[in-house]
Parts: sequence; structure tokens; C-alpha cells
Amino acid sequence: YLWFFSMKETSHLGLKAALFVWAIGNIGRMVPVQGGGAGAYHYLVIQAFLIFGVSASVAGAMALMIHGLQTLIYVLGGSVCLGAYMLLTAKENKQEPNE
Repeated sequence: YLWFFSMKETSHLGLKAALFVWAIGNIGRMVPVQGGGAGAYHYLVIQAFLIFGVSASVAGAMALMIHGLQTLIYVLGGSVCLGAYMLLTAKENKQEPNE
């Protein structure tokens, strides 16, 4: 929902529109196509925005921005979690010297 406020053309849309676009976008991500559903996601999100009267160019920019930044958040968050996991399990795997 907060993404909608990043553009003047979508800032008038409410929570119901955000929930609808989110649901349609999730369907686009689940479509079994190569590339993680990127093409299907963008197409369906653009179509969802068109239902609410947003122009195709703005809808395409919004879909690209949301998908790109979410992917960046996943990569950064996953990297932090992987690093933390490696540090935490490295302490557990150290063996005490036998005396």
C-alpha cells in the first residue's frame, strides 16, 4: 500500500485497490514460467492498475519499481540472514580439543 504514495498518479488509490493489486501480483508470481514469473507479474499488475484508471505507462513503472525493490530487499535480507546463520553455526561446529 505504501508504494502507491510514491507516484502522484497512484496516490489516490485506497487499501482495497492495494489488496487487489497485491493479490493479482501474487498470482503472477505463482505462474510457472521461467524467470520467477517476472513477465507474468508485470503483465497482471499493469492490468490490475488499468482497472483502477491508472495509465499503462505509470502502471508499468509501478510494477517495475515494486518488483525490483522487493527483489533487492529479498537479496539483502537473505544475505544478512545467511551471514548470521553462518556465524551462529560456526560457533556450534567448533570442536573442543581432546585432552
